[in-house]
Amino acid sequence: MKNLILLLSLCACLGCATNRVWYQPGKDPQETHQDLAGCRMAANQVNNPFAMVNGWWFAANEGNKKELIKNCMESKGYKRVRESDLPKTLHSDASQ
Repeated sequence: MKNLILLLSLCACLGCATNRVWYQPGKDPQETHQDLAGCRMAANQVNNPFAMVNGWWFAANEGNKKELIKNCMESKGYKRVRESDLPKTLHSDASQ
């Protein structure tokens, strides 16, 4: 029984480790990289303790810059998908 629980736990952890990437149909990898770079730059430039991004107020700190990047990319129409779910032509060019 312990082995079964260990095996199920391991499988669950491996499922969580799936690489997720930003994807929007019709965007090529270069455009995705540029959009992601722009969102990262915008998140890094937020210096106020509170900032409005895409209509939402945030406490701007290192702990939530990923959230700022996520909201920025989603506002541009991107979604996070498993890299394995990308069209085969994009697998090697996927951006994080």
